[in-house]
Amino acid sequence: MPTLSNFSLGNYTLGGLTDGMMKYATGEVTSTTATLLFNDVNSSFNAYVASVNGLSFRPTRIILRNKSAPSNRGMIVYNKDTFGAQPSSAGTNYNLATYLTSNAGTGYIFKVYEITGGSFNQVGQVTDSGFRLPVPSAGEVYVWEIWG
Repeated sequence: MPTLSNFSLGNYTLGGLTDGMMKYATGEVTSTTATLLFNDVNSSFNAYVASVNGLSFRPTRIILRNKSAPSNRGMIVYNKDTFGAQPSSAGTNYNLATYLTSNAGTGYIFKVYEITGGSFNQVGQVTDSGFRLPVPSAGEVYVWEIWG
């Protein structure tokens, strides 16, 4: 018969995360009404911006989607492991993310620069406490989910 100590809250992460465990957060952000120029793999494109600051951990995976549109429109997906580029203060290392803009599957593969610290100095980037990514619609609410 199991004892009560086998059912400790820590066994189910209810007592908090321990080192090495995946962190998760979610929220909403409203996109800008002005565009910035983002770097595609082969060129560049203009897009509105979703910026989130003040996170308690560095995101390694991000899903960003338009709250009012179907899930296949206006979805951005970032994964740090596309190239495994490491963050730097110079902001020259980058990974890739996808930017889906329509039902037809139109979109971009764009560069996400890996920056140490928390300030934005590149257009598409992930920092130690936030991210700035392109979105297709101006002044819209986007739902974000991050893991780290």
